[in-house]
Amino acid sequence: MPAKLIYRIAKGRLQLLILKIPRGQLAKNTLLSLFWQGLRVLFLLIWIVFLARLLGAEGYGVYSGVAGLAVIFGSFSGLGLGLLMYQDVVRSPEVFADRWGDALWATILGGFSFFAIFMAISIAVFPRISIQTLVAIGLAELVFFPLVTTSAYAFSSKIRIGWSAALPSLVAFFKCISIAIFAVTDVPKDFDNYVWFHLLATVVSSLIIIFLVNTILKPELKAYSLSAGKLRRGIVFCFSWASTGALASVDKTSVLKIGGGEMAGLYSSSYRIASIFLLPIDALVNAVVPKLFLQGSANHGNSALVSYVLMALLSYSVLAGLVLLTLPGFIVWVLGPSFVMAAGVIKWFSLLIPCYAMRTLSTHILLTSGNVRLKVFAEVGGLGLLILLGLLLIPLYGLIGAAFMIIVTEAIVALVCWLLILGTHR
Repeated sequence: MPAKLIYRIAKGRLQLLILKIPRGQLAKNTLLSLFWQGLRVLFLLIWIVFLARLLGAEGYGVYSGVAGLAVIFGSFSGLGLGLLMYQDVVRSPEVFADRWGDALWATILGGFSFFAIFMAISIAVFPRISIQTLVAIGLAELVFFPLVTTSAYAFSSKIRIGWSAALPSLVAFFKCISIAIFAVTDVPKDFDNYVWFHLLATVVSSLIIIFLVNTILKPELKAYSLSAGKLRRGIVFCFSWASTGALASVDKTSVLKIGGGEMAGLYSSSYRIASIFLLPIDALVNAVVPKLFLQGSANHGNSALVSYVLMALLSYSVLAGLVLLTLPGFIVWVLGPSFVMAAGVIKWFSLLIPCYAMRTLSTHILLTSGNVRLKVFAEVGGLGLLILLGLLLIPLYGLIGAAFMIIVTEAIVALVCWLLILGTHR
């Protein structure tokens, strides 16, 4: 049955007439997303290998921990107006120019505001890291990269899923260019010097992406007029996006603070390799989000779609988990002997794949069915659980404890979200 289901998805023959989805549209969006996600995987793998080899386990761990904290604050930069644009334009395409202007300016102004907050907090949290280094990471992750996310929402709102998935791939490509330049220059190969190459890659790619939005989507230029009503609606989505970003990033920061730079590097490298297997999950879920937004509820017409996607994700999780079990030796061969301890933990991340799949689908159902507050509640609770598990497990079990910190958190958040979905059905 799973093999037959996957074949039907690939061929675009899902019988979704009751959902009014043109035959093949879901398959087309999924395959386009998978194609660009595949390129992104390739670029990120090249980037991770070079970065880990050049910086070593400790340098890579420090980078991941500090960048993780920046990503959390970067989730607030757009004040939720990117997601609000996504929802509103899918339902009413004529409001695109207005919502794009709101989202763009909110991302710029919010980015600089949260950059200041990040600097104040990170100076206290990471006293041994230079201010210049924190500035470079903060500008990249809080000011410029959120422009990429907002642009991706703009393409998604126009049901241009291929373009939406291509934008992060472009950023990953420029990361590869930056690490290649860093590798051949004469500058010392340390964390403090690399972050400036990372900043330059993020700036260049984000500016190109803004140009692509204006060239392809051609939003009409309008005066910026953000109303209090839009801001209130956006803030709800802002907390939703921020809670998701925190859940995906705070684990690296926690391992850095609790276990130190070397453990953070070992954990982050093994997680990064494992996260490659999570990208097809994101591709499939992102492909169905426009329809979920359009219907506005997963309780009626979307129930068949959700069932198909759920079965496909579970089937994929089993296959991907089996492949991941074969990779312990691969990570040492690729990243070098300083990452030998990471080989012992990566096999456990095979348990992460189904947990992540169930959590991702369930949170998107809550997001698109008008239950954003329930989604935020579940993810914020998961964030607290993750930090608590880190404090308990890392000192006792080291790197294995760090792995189970994120696995258990993803599993419990997924369980809570599905219980909330079942509750709203009743």
